[in-house]
Amino acid sequence: MTPKSNTGSTTGKAPNTPNNGRTLTETKKVTLGMCHTDKRIHLRPVDDDHVKQMVSNIDSLPAIDISEDGMIIDGHNRYEAHVRAKKKRVKARIWKYASFEDRFDHAVELNKDNRAKPLTRAERKAIAICLHKRGLSGQDISVRLGDHLSTVNRWLAALKKKEDEARNKDVYERRERGEPLKAVATFYGISEGRVSQIHRDFRNTHLRKTITKQQTAKKNPKAKARKSAPLPSSTVAQETSGPGTDLAVGKKGVSGTPTSTDAGAS
Repeated sequence: MTPKSNTGSTTGKAPNTPNNGRTLTETKKVTLGMCHTDKRIHLRPVDDDHVKQMVSNIDSLPAIDISEDGMIIDGHNRYEAHVRAKKKRVKARIWKYASFEDRFDHAVELNKDNRAKPLTRAERKAIAICLHKRGLSGQDISVRLGDHLSTVNRWLAALKKKEDEARNKDVYERRERGEPLKAVATFYGISEGRVSQIHRDFRNTHLRKTITKQQTAKKNPKAKARKSAPLPSSTVAQETSGPGTDLAVGKKGVSGTPTSTDAGAS
């Protein structure tokens, strides 16, 4: 007798086959109170309009994906729809994970393949940065997200530039405060010569900006004064006597009587 296959089953026990650090244990209805959100896994905000549509079809929604301890991996909108529909339970696929990274990878995989609501470019970029900080190469990130390698490399290059700028500023400030050269080099894991170069380059850049600003101010010493100088009284009188000036100057009506705004201010 041929055993029944569990393929496509939505209830009861699921095949206990590990897949990339995760195992589907079972699919069943769980209480809403059992589920919780972790912002490190919650890759996108809840879409209010999408949730409203789901509430009207609450009984036909697919199961959400959660970990054994109730962390929502995928299905935050579906979970919120059940909350708003005042349901007590929600159908869930319960997964066992080997690590937190496996939870994150699964969330990325499920959201990446969501045709109804695909990841935005900004969301994909944020995910790429998270994966990069875990030590993944641009090639690995490209494969996981399905984005072109050149696109991923641009994201990572922009990230590196931003991180380098923040590091260089901190190196400069530490040295200006008198922190020992060796201590700064040890903190950032770079050579003492590199620390000296960063400090020198940052200081020179700062000095150039200051000199340029001073030269600009020296060339136009009266520019700021002209901007802030009041108009002659005759000019003001001329400008306030034309049609439509009750809205532009003084906030007064046609009769010259202060408006309610002026009366309140006084």
